[in-house]
Amino acid sequence: MSKGFQFLNNIEFLSLEEPRYVLRVFFQNPLACLGLAKYLPQNVGDVARRYIKDPLLLRFIDIKCYC
Repeated sequence: MSKGFQFLNNIEFLSLEEPRYVLRVFFQNPLACLGLAKYLPQNVGDVARRYIKDPLLLRFIDIKCYC
């Protein structure tokens, strides 16, 4: 999760529905984008449940991801 956050932290976050934005971000920081690509097929909840057993914390993560 830490690696994913580090990649995201390097990218300006706007709408992924805008193709020009996606291309600009990719060319500005290709390593971060490629690093994130390996996480695309993964679900945050599944990854969290692998490492976290506290149901209250898992519920908090679910709420934050939903928002």
